[in-house]
Amino acid sequence: MFFYNDGQNDVGPFSISKLLDLKASKIISDQTLVRSEVDSSWSTFEEIVKKHAIEEGTEKQFDMKPALETKSEDEAVSGSVDEEDREKPEAATEGGNWLSSPPTPWRRYGARIFDFTFNGILGFSILAAIFFAVAPYTAHEFFSIFESKFGRILDLMMTGFVASIIGGALIGVSGMTLGKWVFGIKVTKLNGSNLGLVDGIVRDLDVYIRGLGFAIPLISLMTMLTAYSTLKKKESTSWDAGKYLISHRRSSAVQTILNIIGVIMIFLIIALTRVVDQM
Repeated sequence: MFFYNDGQNDVGPFSISKLLDLKASKIISDQTLVRSEVDSSWSTFEEIVKKHAIEEGTEKQFDMKPALETKSEDEAVSGSVDEEDREKPEAATEGGNWLSSPPTPWRRYGARIFDFTFNGILGFSILAAIFFAVAPYTAHEFFSIFESKFGRILDLMMTGFVASIIGGALIGVSGMTLGKWVFGIKVTKLNGSNLGLVDGIVRDLDVYIRGLGFAIPLISLMTMLTAYSTLKKKESTSWDAGKYLISHRRSSAVQTILNIIGVIMIFLIIALTRVVDQM
């Protein structure tokens, strides 16, 4: 298993076959620095591939053409080792503090719910305060909608939309939100750079629509189950595949404590909101 350096961070771990796929997608090149998870010394990807071929006991070196075009040749060269790599999920290792594989769906879900409640409620409250201060009568008429028969659903939809705008902006400029920092999740471009303000917001709105189903109950459940299934099978969601890299902080005692704190904070925010609503 290997890590590559994107200029800022160590990304991985990946098998040789996965690195060949990344090269085929032009995410890395022959000159990208790569190291083994058991060796801290760096070499170019081309050198690593050649060395790996020799260690496999053959004089034939890996074809550096796109991996998908040379799949049969790669299997003939690397034998059972690469076959096991393709069958097994990438394992988290001690080689870096941020890993992109295997995915951590429950930590990502926890971060999403945290941001939905915290960013959504905070942002919606600020907007409401400004609205009432500027045009109290109009604001009263508007917010009375949420007391109607379908008011709760409209409230969830609006909260999710506001949360996506705020969360997307934060991800765009920093790669994280408060929820993602707590649960140890980071979103970057494939080269490790930040998405930018506009792309960050567009991505989060995409998650709001395709991942959360506009926050509408039942629809949201179906879209989340679909996203979970896709993430487990392909190690990427439909809105991130080929565009963004989702990394997670390496599991540790500290991260476990942060996960617990994050869950507790979610319940506290929801409970506090209900108390305020009843006042």
